[in-house]
Amino acid sequence: PPPPPPPPPTSRCSSAASDVYKRQHQTFTTPSMTAPGMYIVVASARRSFTEKNNRIVAVNLLIGDLVLLTRNTPSGFEVEVRSGASGAALAGVEVMLYQYEYRRGHRRVASHRTDERGLVSIGGRGRRQDRYFLVARHEDQIGLDSRALWRLTEATQARTAALIYTDRSVYRPQQRLEWKIVAYRMGEDAEAGVLTGQKVQVELRDANHQLVESFEVETNRFGAAAGEFEIPAGRLLGQWSLKTSLGGGTSVRVEEYKRPTFEVTLEQPVAPLRLNRPAELAGEAHYYFGLPVVEGEISWQVERVPVYPRWWWYWGHQPTGPQIVATGAGVTDADGSFQLTFLPEADERDASAGGVSYNFRLRVDLVDEGGETRSAHREFRLGFVAIQATIESERGFFLAGESAGLGIRRMDLDGNPLAGTGDWVLARLESPDRTQLPADQPLPRGADGARPFATPGDELRPRWDPDYDPDRTMSLWPIADQLAEGQALHDDEGWAEAALGALPGGAYRLSYKSRDDFGAVFETSREFVVVAAGEDPIALPALFKVENSAVAVGETARLLILSGLPDQQMVLEIFRQGRRIDRRDLDSSSGIQVVEIPIRSEDRGGLGLRLTAMRDHQLMSFTDSVFVPWEDRQLQLRFSSFRDLLRPGQVESWRVEIEDWRGDFLNVGAAEILAYMYDRSLDVFAPHQPPEIVSLY
Repeated sequence: PPPPPPPPPTSRCSSAASDVYKRQHQTFTTPSMTAPGMYIVVASARRSFTEKNNRIVAVNLLIGDLVLLTRNTPSGFEVEVRSGASGAALAGVEVMLYQYEYRRGHRRVASHRTDERGLVSIGGRGRRQDRYFLVARHEDQIGLDSRALWRLTEATQARTAALIYTDRSVYRPQQRLEWKIVAYRMGEDAEAGVLTGQKVQVELRDANHQLVESFEVETNRFGAAAGEFEIPAGRLLGQWSLKTSLGGGTSVRVEEYKRPTFEVTLEQPVAPLRLNRPAELAGEAHYYFGLPVVEGEISWQVERVPVYPRWWWYWGHQPTGPQIVATGAGVTDADGSFQLTFLPEADERDASAGGVSYNFRLRVDLVDEGGETRSAHREFRLGFVAIQATIESERGFFLAGESAGLGIRRMDLDGNPLAGTGDWVLARLESPDRTQLPADQPLPRGADGARPFATPGDELRPRWDPDYDPDRTMSLWPIADQLAEGQALHDDEGWAEAALGALPGGAYRLSYKSRDDFGAVFETSREFVVVAAGEDPIALPALFKVENSAVAVGETARLLILSGLPDQQMVLEIFRQGRRIDRRDLDSSSGIQVVEIPIRSEDRGGLGLRLTAMRDHQLMSFTDSVFVPWEDRQLQLRFSSFRDLLRPGQVESWRVEIEDWRGDFLNVGAAEILAYMYDRSLDVFAPHQPPEIVSLY
């Protein structure tokens, strides 16, 4: 029998499409659906909803007050059920876990009720390929998390692996590959450390993943072992790999390469480069044995790539892509040098927009008399203003009554430090009388206060993705009072300090401006907050800041948490090594909250932090971290003697000094050193990048 006709629509509405300048725009419509339940919203270009010569799209829409926040845990899932309207935790809600079964029908595998904090944990074993979804039910309300959830496998044992070092990254067949490993263990329940007296199988595999050779070694008291492989001829060239039985691996290239005999370098410009002014650049080419590359043929090209500020997209401007703006050719002189001139051209009309700059990418290819080709690249950034500056602080917030200060770093557009002067102004910001939700926050506007080609719908933020950023929100607040001003004297590193003194609680803006050598003015600003625990919060829906990003053992980490919304519930979670170690329920009725966390030795490696809040079905989630250094395991290495110019066949010695984290020299035999020299010219085929121990944490 034919399928039954669909039920009549619950609600109908219409919206006029915009054709302003034929650009993409957005329009928001609120259908008159009030009863909880699942709906299908269908949109049609034609009022008749005809299937011919029409465009029809549809989306599922769930109306209700239940919001599910689902997180994977090593033993299953943790589900937090909250009111979408207020963000309050909901107790006694039935949460059901279903397994996706498209052939036989979805199967319910678990059912639990939330506790007084709105939490429920669902554990149990499951196959790795199984996928699940969640349904919550409370009175006439229903909630759904239809994502394809999967179970994690809990790691109960320490993970073992090895760092593999090779003497270079590219080899020819029949060459010798020398390697060294450092075996280690890491895990949630085991202290990280090296594996001593451990037998390890090290294997070499070719580009077809076929075993070439295997070698068994035993690690010494430093967890290290070394060996070598001879790369056989007749195998497929390409990327080969080394692996160990403990885990861990690395890759090398095996190629029939010809060793480079010369290199090409591009020099720094003698005079500062400017937009729409001829740019003169020089370079040189020399053989590795010292002589210049004479009458080498060069060809070059320059590509221009616009760099837009972050607010460019909000203003409605249309970006442009990379363009080739200049090409040329020439030959090297008797001393191996060459010069080239081009015009770094840009549209002067972009200068009025402010903040636009351009990356110019120069590529030079040089061919010597023997037909060998080598290349050099240089990228430089030019703008209508030749300098830039950043306002920096090691602290995420300041406490009321304590001395506050910000640093200002002055640079050219390539990031090189510039000495000079600038001026700063400190102002207190005027916050709104009422705290607005993220979706109600205004969008940034252009310098003239307008957003070109914007329709009314373009002025609104989507409720499901409001792109909420507290710092960006405060940047739109007007100035209430100007409090102080001063001059910034930048040293040779481009650094200057703006000492602001003790400030009362509130939101502030430090504005800075400086002139470049051509008279153009660069301006920037940064917002920051000064707080006192227990005071009324700033008019932000939520704010989460870490005072210091790195805190040593024995010190205290401080977190700033606030919400200007009344009776707003928030959840703070603290993680160590991927596991949650603490969960705290907070409320905005307590005012500004400064949470203190004493840092202990087991926190080495760092803590992960997450703050979550919900209001009017708008999720506000912040993540941050506090790094806790392993200073008790840190070694300081330096060359006490080093010569960078040698003759072929010369025997040379280098002296290395090693100190512990206190600055004391190590005892005899307390450390093992891996030192090797490789041919840097081979980096053109495969850059040599030995593993970093810090990457394990």
